[in-house]
Amino acid sequence: MTRPKMAAFALAAGIAIAAPALVYAASDGEAQTAQAEPEQHGMGGMGGMGEHGFRGHEGREGHEGGEHHGWMRDMMTRRSPQQRCEERLAHRAGIIAYTVSKLNLTAEQKPLWDKLNGVIQSSADKERQLCASLPTQGGPQAQGTILDRTSRREQFLSVRLQSLQQARPALEGRVAFWHKFDDERRVDVGAGFHTSQTHVDGKSVDSRIASLDWRFVPSSRLQFMGTLYKGTNVSGLGALGNGFGASVRGRVEPVDSDGGWAQISTPLTKRLTWNLFSGFENDHGRYLPYDNIVRDFTYASNLAYRLSPNVIVSFEGLQMRAHQQSGLGTIHNHYDLALAYLF
Repeated sequence: MTRPKMAAFALAAGIAIAAPALVYAASDGEAQTAQAEPEQHGMGGMGGMGEHGFRGHEGREGHEGGEHHGWMRDMMTRRSPQQRCEERLAHRAGIIAYTVSKLNLTAEQKPLWDKLNGVIQSSADKERQLCASLPTQGGPQAQGTILDRTSRREQFLSVRLQSLQQARPALEGRVAFWHKFDDERRVDVGAGFHTSQTHVDGKSVDSRIASLDWRFVPSSRLQFMGTLYKGTNVSGLGALGNGFGASVRGRVEPVDSDGGWAQISTPLTKRLTWNLFSGFENDHGRYLPYDNIVRDFTYASNLAYRLSPNVIVSFEGLQMRAHQQSGLGTIHNHYDLALAYLF
């Protein structure tokens, strides 16, 4: 990896870690303003005593400062909870936009930011829905009881927590070896790993995956490639999606999985290529539903014809043999005709 790419990766990783914290800090401060209680009288109003109290020793400047803070507090009190909530979201969006503008992301960093920004926008949409449910009247009466304010606070914190958990980056890596025998023949072998956590029902489920991949091109007319993997909670890879199981008592355990795929490709003409491939996955978990597919074996073949440099038409036949947690086995046949455009 070149030095510019390493710098780009480091900066993007920093964004992924720091941006949720920045968003949370901004929203937390504004949320406290949004949940501010109406001005209290008596001992609770000591901060505004002015010249007859502690601020009398500060002179005219201190007195004017007290009036300024009192005006701001009165203005916030007159706004409805819904208005204050919407103002908080707008303020937070401004902070994020300012931060991104100052970072001046490169073309390599922007896709990483777009992925993180999707999580942030999803959280903002959920908070906006909560804002719409707040009272639209202003004044002290709109604050509700302390139980109402606590409930609203809990809802917003729950949404932010989900956002932070989704934005938490996983750690992945891959080491590769390759050798070119000539312009056509080559071999590639790689080993990778993945580590992260899935959060469900207040619990953390570890995801640990190790993989081995390869590609072997003995001639211009033949190519072998494939991947093998083994680990726990591999739902991030897609496939069967059995990441964890939960018991009726709330116990959550990761599902152990192993699987892989292999493919042979050979060009029949300059435009027509024949592919033969197969894949499997085996999942082992105690608390999976009986109708969940936990083991499958798939094999297929297709012909891909290149109509133009960017357009491919393909016909494919596939069979999947699946087994459920209950032991029931099924066979699924698929026949597909596809048209693809390569960007």
